[in-house]
Amino acid sequence: MSTTATKSYYDILGVPKTATQEEIRKAYLKLAHRYHPDKTGGNKKDEERLKEINEAYDTLKREERRRQYDAQTENPFAGAGGFSGGQSGPDQVPPGFDSASFFSQFDLGSMFGGGFENLFGGGAGARFAQEAATGASFETRVRITLREAAEGVTRKVSLAEPGGKPREITVTVPAGAETGHRLRLTGQGAPAAVKNGKAGDLYVVVEVEPDPVFERQGRDIVSEARVSFSDAALGARVAVRTLKGKAHLTVPPGTQSGQQFRLRGMGLPGPGGGPKGDQIVRVQVEVPRHLTPEQRELIEKLAHTSPAHAGR
Repeated sequence: MSTTATKSYYDILGVPKTATQEEIRKAYLKLAHRYHPDKTGGNKKDEERLKEINEAYDTLKREERRRQYDAQTENPFAGAGGFSGGQSGPDQVPPGFDSASFFSQFDLGSMFGGGFENLFGGGAGARFAQEAATGASFETRVRITLREAAEGVTRKVSLAEPGGKPREITVTVPAGAETGHRLRLTGQGAPAAVKNGKAGDLYVVVEVEPDPVFERQGRDIVSEARVSFSDAALGARVAVRTLKGKAHLTVPPGTQSGQQFRLRGMGLPGPGGGPKGDQIVRVQVEVPRHLTPEQRELIEKLAHTSPAHAGR
């Protein structure tokens, strides 16, 4: 969690801890719309605020991650007993430490001078020496937008080296990546503790930020389009937002609010490639709140000629 300990994810979204998933979703959409770069003009402070909002929603929108977060905040020292089961790797990091920076602080070669078999006799020494011949693996995370996930993107991540020197690595995130997608960069982890050993690997976990406009459903994306009452009744060609910009959708006469239309191939590819999904556009018909006398007269005439009125 990148936010301060005094500010919970619930505080960031402005909802109580007892909020329902729908209340959390509505609070997020409201804030995401308010702090979207199109609204703030690229203000840095607002950009950081939006990152906090995205991070909070990304955790609270998922039941399992929300339960884990609640348990962690209620008892922050739970599970902090150190390593378990004699395992090693990126998951065995004390709470509060980044795995890359934690493991990079240890240089096993300099600590033991390579004399593992002398230090531990018999089979134990041989096994330890074999394990030391491979460096530790790191795990880090990279956040991308939904639009970047649609086309694929490259990111640079920094890892701490022994002695405090930063190492920068370019990571290619493939098109169609989803949150939780794990990339493996062979040999980009910690160097081995013995000479001529094999370096560990770097695992990069992808996090796709929630989008204020589009909702992802596998390869498909869902968006809304607001259509005027007259366009819905008479039919029209309306502009809708897509991941690549604007497109036009033909709304047939008599379109109802909530009716869905499909833009073929305007979604995302799967993580392993393949054809793109579709964009599902959900129409919301806007009924005018205020009418001019002329508009009211016309609608009243329409009402008198409707089949429902004739049957009264």
